[in-house]
Amino acid sequence: MLFKHPEILYFLALLCIPIIVHLFQLQRFVKTPFTNVAFLQQLALQTRKSSRLKKWLVLSLRMLAFAGLVLAFAQPYFSNQQADTQANYLIFLDNSMSMEAKGAKGKLLNIAAQELFESLPADANISLFTHNQQLLNQDLPSLKEFLLNSKPSASELTYGQVVLQFATLTKTLGTSVTPVIISDFQNAPKTDLEQLPAKTVFVQLAPQQKNNISIDSVSIGNDNAQNLRISLHVTNKGTARKQVPVALYDRGRILNKQLFSIDDYAQEIVTFTIPRQRELRLKASIDLLDNFDFDNHYYFNIDSSEKINIMAIGEPAPYLGRVFTQDEFTFTKATANSVDYNLLLKQDFIVLNEINTLPSTLISSLQKFHLQGGTLLVIPGVAVNTDSYQQLFTRLKIGTLRKVQNDSLSIASIHYQHPVFQSVFQKKVSNFQYPKISSWYPTRLNINKPLLSLENQQAFLTQTTANEPHVYWMAAPINPAVSNFTRASLIVPTLYSLGKSSFKLPKLSYVAGVKNSIDIPAKVAPNTVLSIVNASSNFIPLQQRFRNKVRLETEALPNTAGFSYAVKNKDTLKTLAFNYAALESSLTYTDLSAALPAQQQTAIHNSVKEAVLNIRKKNEVHWLWKWFLGVSIVSLLLEIFILKFFKP
Repeated sequence: MLFKHPEILYFLALLCIPIIVHLFQLQRFVKTPFTNVAFLQQLALQTRKSSRLKKWLVLSLRMLAFAGLVLAFAQPYFSNQQADTQANYLIFLDNSMSMEAKGAKGKLLNIAAQELFESLPADANISLFTHNQQLLNQDLPSLKEFLLNSKPSASELTYGQVVLQFATLTKTLGTSVTPVIISDFQNAPKTDLEQLPAKTVFVQLAPQQKNNISIDSVSIGNDNAQNLRISLHVTNKGTARKQVPVALYDRGRILNKQLFSIDDYAQEIVTFTIPRQRELRLKASIDLLDNFDFDNHYYFNIDSSEKINIMAIGEPAPYLGRVFTQDEFTFTKATANSVDYNLLLKQDFIVLNEINTLPSTLISSLQKFHLQGGTLLVIPGVAVNTDSYQQLFTRLKIGTLRKVQNDSLSIASIHYQHPVFQSVFQKKVSNFQYPKISSWYPTRLNINKPLLSLENQQAFLTQTTANEPHVYWMAAPINPAVSNFTRASLIVPTLYSLGKSSFKLPKLSYVAGVKNSIDIPAKVAPNTVLSIVNASSNFIPLQQRFRNKVRLETEALPNTAGFSYAVKNKDTLKTLAFNYAALESSLTYTDLSAALPAQQQTAIHNSVKEAVLNIRKKNEVHWLWKWFLGVSIVSLLLEIFILKFFKP
């Protein structure tokens, strides 16, 4: 039992006054002699006992009446919280794309927001956060517009980040807050859920149906010189479907339409052949009512005009032309004495191929090329002039070069974790036939991030700079007289990946609401910035200028699927396509009854309204002052009755 005004209970100490008066009565009895009182003895004893009983009863009733009155004014009650404490709610409302699924009454996010508005007390102190917003210490009317206009967000907090937010905000708001998490708990890790506060109320909203077909990705191939082959990678998470319509649009104009069938819980590739064009802004759409609508559409952009500029300087190397083909690269070659230095500074990637002596003019130009954002691969000659190479190393600040070592060694390992190789190999190769070398150049590098290593643990191919632009060093010539590297299958993925990584061509599409790094081919003045514009937002992303490109870093924005545009002033430089994360299409939901400890399972609900009403019921105040006031009144009435009708 709790009291609203516990300080009034001090008045109970006054109950000692009538007790003292009763025990130490000041009344004195006067003796009156009688001649013969023997016949009165029995009557006198009976009267004295009755009078004493009456006094004790009156005393008890008076004390009970006073105590009841004091307790009534102290306002006793039963409740889980203090009566004068405002109801405090800390609510996480999951507004991820998966909450767009349809429940029995509509979309899960809309129903959750509606029931919160209808169920929460109007005078409560509410702190609410979502994946992309945070509203602290609000009352219900202030949250009305936000709740009734809730929109899904492509930006997402992990469940670990949600746990951290709960911990941080609980410290800020105080221990009296009631934490509530409202979600579908899609792929929620058990370890994260166990770290939520012990009194957390869980509301798990479940979609009405669990069948969904999604377009996960798109790949492009060359059908022939005139046509492109576009492959849609479709996943079915549910029962088999027959004759599903899918269409391909370019700027709203339909290019092709077909029907496909897919087995239950299977993947299918749907292929379109369309005429090759310079630039295409494409949208693939599946016309189907299923669990999610957002993953039935996929936006992607094809711009065939952009190629990576690569120059090879040095000895003739036919294999370089076979690796850097004209469909993806603009490949030029020159000798050390016939370099067009104006053309050199326009390259993205330069290969110094087995030059024995580096001209000082070339070294200066390579330094300028690197400072302006160019990537460089240095392959030494068979008999290099160490001084000229050391001059290059010094200008590029990458370390020192030592004299050649004539050792027969094999390339023994591939560093699969290096970013250059991350998209090359699907798994580690155990029976790979590695190439061999007969001589190599030891180095002492300031930065050494190997891509390929020799059997003596020294790097054969290594990255010598920490940040972009990179300089790569190959420790040995790949001339057939020294190495069989040019005849090994490893040369193609290695050089191709180095060339591709030197300039980040805009991909077919990016994921909305997450971190993306996008290279835009443009020369931008120092005071000029690029912005990204779409139908719903216009913002300036983080950006870094290089010689002939600008690197844009996006994160929270854009947060909607569709086309966005990289703009300089009012000129559109590049069209960018964004889609929602494929993981949001998953229909895998965590079973809270199995994931949570037994003591927390009573806090699991499947309705927001039910959960909030249950919280309000637990925190409801049950006042007891009326009962104590009644006891006081009854005691006074009994006292009056005894005084009037009880005659000793």
